[in-house]
Amino acid sequence: MRPLAIDTPAAKEAVAECVEDVMQSPDTALLLSRIRNKDEYTSQHSLSVSLLSIALGRSLGMSREQLNEVGLCGLLHDVGKVLTPDEVLKKPGRLTTEEMEIMKQHPVDGRNILLSTDGVTRVALDVAHAHHERLNGTGYPRGLKAGQITPYTKIVAIADTYDAITSDRVYDTGRPPTEAFNILWRGIGKQWDTRMVTHFVKTIGLYAPGTIVELTTGELAVVIAPNRDRRLAPQVLVLPAPGEPIESARLLDLADQQVRNPDHPVHIQRMRTTADTGVNLQSLVEQGLLDDVIHRP
Repeated sequence: MRPLAIDTPAAKEAVAECVEDVMQSPDTALLLSRIRNKDEYTSQHSLSVSLLSIALGRSLGMSREQLNEVGLCGLLHDVGKVLTPDEVLKKPGRLTTEEMEIMKQHPVDGRNILLSTDGVTRVALDVAHAHHERLNGTGYPRGLKAGQITPYTKIVAIADTYDAITSDRVYDTGRPPTEAFNILWRGIGKQWDTRMVTHFVKTIGLYAPGTIVELTTGELAVVIAPNRDRRLAPQVLVLPAPGEPIESARLLDLADQQVRNPDHPVHIQRMRTTADTGVNLQSLVEQGLLDDVIHRP
């Protein structure tokens, strides 16, 4: 039987587009990475990890060639899951010990698939094999330690962890970005590289693009982009109230508003979720509410 392989030229073309998006508008790329269909979690997760890895790599000063490489690594890191049985990959409850061992096989399967694929770099192959390794040797499948893990793998591991925590999956509802950041912070120096996590948090911002928030006005909004100097006051799209026309949605820069109107500043009161608000980013795109954001220069 012919070994399973992937369409490498198409993957590289997709990553090149990701790089271009991130270089021109990082926040838009990160926002779009959160628009996903939970029934297509693995493919959407891979694209999100690619975008997040590129954004982190850009923050670390990588060249365009290196960004293409790390983006491709992110896109292909979970390719081994195509061989994971659906009853394990899509199980809605906690995995048994035996099922977890099956799940832990996907990095090895990913390496084998990429070995059978023409044009895949050794770097991408290594990331697919090692993205669940941790600095202190507690990862899998080989229990590698810090000096044995490549910088590309360390980048993708951070992006992979963040996206997995904040995404809706068949067995779990996505958790707030702040919780993902707390998990990453608790693991710095032990599981994840300290410098890279610091850059990642600064790059993504406290309120990541795509986060649903409730303002002190009682209105719901979607975070569009962080303000680098005022991380608690991002740019948001304020959503129409129930029954109001779509056209009433408006962009609001919270940092600018707080400076201009210090007597009545608008702040983020709390983060909300798709589950408790019914706000769906894909639906907002289909309604045209994010057109100005997506197509901005």
